[in-house]
Amino acid sequence: MAEKYVGLKSCPSCKELQNSIREECTNCGHDFTKVLTVSDNKQRHGCLTAWLIFMIIGNSISAIIYLIDPGMVQVDASEGTFLLLAFLGAFNVMCAIALLQWKRWGFYGFCGTAVISCFINVSLGLGIVSVIFALIAVGALFGMLNIGQERKAWPKLE
Repeated sequence: MAEKYVGLKSCPSCKELQNSIREECTNCGHDFTKVLTVSDNKQRHGCLTAWLIFMIIGNSISAIIYLIDPGMVQVDASEGTFLLLAFLGAFNVMCAIALLQWKRWGFYGFCGTAVISCFINVSLGLGIVSVIFALIAVGALFGMLNIGQERKAWPKLE
């Protein structure tokens, strides 16, 4: 007898597409009839959420300042440098949003922008303090991704 076809759904465990009429995944055996509990959902530590929100707000403000009034920044730099810094700030906002959506590339994006920002800051003569601050920020983010027992975010990132 032919299998009844209703539609496709993605298995929450292995992400394999399944016939929606099935009661369990043909790939991993996940029971689709099981009701999800709070422990089945991804949860992050409150410190990480607060840090990501802080990063979204801070980078948004920085990007807007670099675009609208770069004179507020007391650095002698070209317009192109300020455009690059504005782009990096906007990209950091996207990285923070990606991490809120459990995407690992968001962390690697932060690492990349931190390295680029370090080179820019040193070339502008801002010194080693700005480099140390960028490295501390990435280290703090990595630490927050790894705190908590069941709410540790790093292993849950896709």
